[in-house]
Amino acid sequence: MVDHCGQGLFHHIAWQNCPIQIISVGVPGYLGIWEYLLDIPRSNNHLALGFIDDIGYGVRGLTSEGNTARLEEMLAKAEEWRRKHGAQFEKSKYILIHFTRNRNIRTDAAICIEGTSIPPSKEAKYLGVIFDQDLKFRAHTNKAVKKGTQFGLAIGSIARAKWGAPLQYLRRLFTSVTAPRMDYAAAIWHRPEDMRSPTIQQQAKFSTVQRQIMKTMLGCFRTTSTDALENETTFLPPRLRLREKILKSVTRMLTLPPQHPLHQWIRRARDPKWQTLPFPTNLVNIAKHFPECMHDLETIVPYIRPPWWSLKASIHIDVDKETAEAHHLQTTSQLNDTTVQIYTDGSGINEGIGAAMYCHTDQHVEQQYLGKNSESMVYAGELEAIHIAVTHVKDLTQMESRIFSDSQAAMKSLAKPKRQSGQAIIKRILDEIDALYLARPSYALQLAWVPGHVGIEGNERADQAAKSAAIEKINPIINAANDPQISSSE
Repeated sequence: MVDHCGQGLFHHIAWQNCPIQIISVGVPGYLGIWEYLLDIPRSNNHLALGFIDDIGYGVRGLTSEGNTARLEEMLAKAEEWRRKHGAQFEKSKYILIHFTRNRNIRTDAAICIEGTSIPPSKEAKYLGVIFDQDLKFRAHTNKAVKKGTQFGLAIGSIARAKWGAPLQYLRRLFTSVTAPRMDYAAAIWHRPEDMRSPTIQQQAKFSTVQRQIMKTMLGCFRTTSTDALENETTFLPPRLRLREKILKSVTRMLTLPPQHPLHQWIRRARDPKWQTLPFPTNLVNIAKHFPECMHDLETIVPYIRPPWWSLKASIHIDVDKETAEAHHLQTTSQLNDTTVQIYTDGSGINEGIGAAMYCHTDQHVEQQYLGKNSESMVYAGELEAIHIAVTHVKDLTQMESRIFSDSQAAMKSLAKPKRQSGQAIIKRILDEIDALYLARPSYALQLAWVPGHVGIEGNERADQAAKSAAIEKINPIINAANDPQISSSE
């Protein structure tokens, strides 16, 4: 992008070393407007973005004058659409900004649209992030520090040595209110492990604010070391807190569907040739310093069942181990051969993850190796074991079955599936259950929790089979293309 300049409508552009112009247009809440407006840009050097009732255009080129001319053409088409559909754009909210770090390029070109002149601004705010011309985010950092200072003063007003709120509640205020406000959109403006001036200044300013807040919370001496304060409050240093949040954001990006446009930028960030640039993008910076966090992960979609859906099978979870063990003994003593009894378990041992089920009714054992513990986890093994059990039940003639698992987390995730790790396995289990009830509507399936390692024979046999699968790599699972690895960070 060097020696180029760009402009955009909507502040979500982050080309470096280029003058970029962005205009924000307020649109009065029309639904279905984006299809045409977002299709106006036709070149690779053009960009369109939309969020709720705003639309933004971006243009990249050699000069700011050329960019403004192309941007005016786009705006003219948008105005044509507006007149045709009787819509209104709030021109008072238009913002134009040139992004560049090249001080030799002029950034004073303005835009004129239907008699309204839009002069360039030094900074622009989009979705709560303040973008400045050189994209060093100093204005945004200062704003975040100001917010943190204000919240710190608010915490200080209720933190008193004799009558103030207890430390645990003050900590909760900081972690749930102050830190999220300061760290908002950190993936945009912060670069972990970057030792250049903007990043170092951000960390220093945030550390100063956090230190003042910790001193207020603890009521300690003014000269108390920052390390001691962080140890007493159990707060992470700002650089580690920001890094953690940014890596979580990247993890969520990696779990997006393969057709999502972000994946092309993720693939580009992994390319070593982009990591050698003097000013890499934030995503390239993550790929450079944290390559272990950029591998493919399972796809996690927003939902796999609608809100009104309910699980056809029943789930039974007792309040404690003693009650669960007693309920299991009472239930199994009353069952006969007309009811299938299956025990499932997942296990992690010798850096491997295994899953297994043991059917007490026909003495059938089935095992599966899920991979290394760097690729999967025990929770996935528990889910996979339940999936094996449900699949086995479908092949039997009985009309009632009990599946006993020692994982409450796996069972609860089946009752209320959400955007979470192991979602692909959960979907396969629910699909199997739905197919079972569709074929046999009167079927009775119950998943019951049993405590592990308390001497329940079926659970112990399932546990041994799962360990054996992990150690001997029995029946290794072949990962689907869209579900390569299990993410444990959601």
